Amino acid sequence: MQSTLFSRALLKQLLFFAAGMLAYLILIILLPHTSQTSVFELAQPVADSKSPLFWRVNVGFASLLHLPAVQVVAFLAFLLLAWRQRERRSSWLYAALAGFGLLGIFLLLL
Repeated sequence: MQSTLFSRALLKQLLFFAAGMLAYLILIILLPHTSQTSVFELAQPVADSKSPLFWRVNVGFASLLHLPAVQVVAFLAFLLLAWRQRERRSSWLYAALAGFGLLGIFLLLL
């Protein structure tokens, strides 16, 4: 019987966690950060904008995702999902998203 510390599912999750961190690094290299806090900063509608409601909701949601508190909550949620569903086939996705989010949080702190 294998130890739960080095089980195959855990090793797979750690591998995808590292792959998520690597994907974030590659994204930063390919798309360098500008002075804007959001990709949609220039497109954010004002209160009296004639933009469609669908567009305003999407822009508001995108700007919400850039808040550090939301990123920490999302990281913890993906980490919990990866741990709780470690024996399922889809757990690698949660582990990769948690790794992607963790590196994003670290870079926000720098």
